[in-house]
Amino acid sequence: MIEDDEHLTELINALTQAKKRRILVQIGRQDLDGEDFLFHGFILDFSREHVLIQLISDRFDLDGYEVLRTENITLLDSEFEHRRFLERALGIRGMRPIPLEGIDLKDTRSMFRSVEKQFPLLVIHREWDSDGECEVGRIKMAADEFYTLKALSPTAEWVDDDKVYRYSDVTRVCFGGDYETTLARVAGIEV
Repeated sequence: MIEDDEHLTELINALTQAKKRRILVQIGRQDLDGEDFLFHGFILDFSREHVLIQLISDRFDLDGYEVLRTENITLLDSEFEHRRFLERALGIRGMRPIPLEGIDLKDTRSMFRSVEKQFPLLVIHREWDSDGECEVGRIKMAADEFYTLKALSPTAEWVDDDKVYRYSDVTRVCFGGDYETTLARVAGIEV
């Protein structure tokens, strides 16, 4: 986690440059993922609360979007070892980052609402509370600090989920990727 204002200021400056220059970055969240797991993608937007990235998959394509909590980011590097390789792979496939308008990163509730206007499903991670688990679905009810979910099972069936979740527990949100899009189509949701 970012421990003080100096680190946050450095991160905000790095995010500003990465977004402005549209360069590929490597992102780490050491406290959540350890040192070995890194995200690769393009910074599309950010706020003091959240960072919106377009991800590069292990198939060397652009596979959806993720919103990470800014405070959880411990590494943002634009000069990592395999950057040129990944850029060439994307270039050969004719892939470039796709800007995404209208995602409100002010807070988690606003972000959920704005994402759901454009995408059929959210994949919500609460890694501090339930590492390795996530919920897939749409927001059913939202209050100031809590939400409930209309959940979709891994076999694309709607399930009753009466659990109440806190926005403050959300660490990562995925949307617009192959997994979510395919699951939505199997469930009969218009994509």
